[in-house]
Amino acid sequence: MLDLAFAIGHHLNGFFWAKIGTFLAIGLLSIPPTIRFIVWRGAGVAPSDEAAAAVRRYLHAEVALFALLPAFAAAMARGYGGSSEGNSRPGFQRRSKS
Repeated sequence: MLDLAFAIGHHLNGFFWAKIGTFLAIGLLSIPPTIRFIVWRGAGVAPSDEAAAAVRRYLHAEVALFALLPAFAAAMARGYGGSSEGNSRPGFQRRSKS
């Protein structure tokens, strides 16, 4: 059963929104290379070196952003980025650091 307090607290987490924003940025960055690949395939010719370099820059940016996703997920799993009472389910106790 969905716990409303947990769901609301989870969505207030800054790392959650960083992860969602990163997914969105990756999706937007994938549009120009996809269009270029479709055009190149339809034309039946190899792209110029400059055009290939431009697509390569988009792909490098996507990979760099994709590398951030596990860090954001780990931060969320550890409870960083939100209120301490909103990030844990009722009855769930985190281990104290000792």
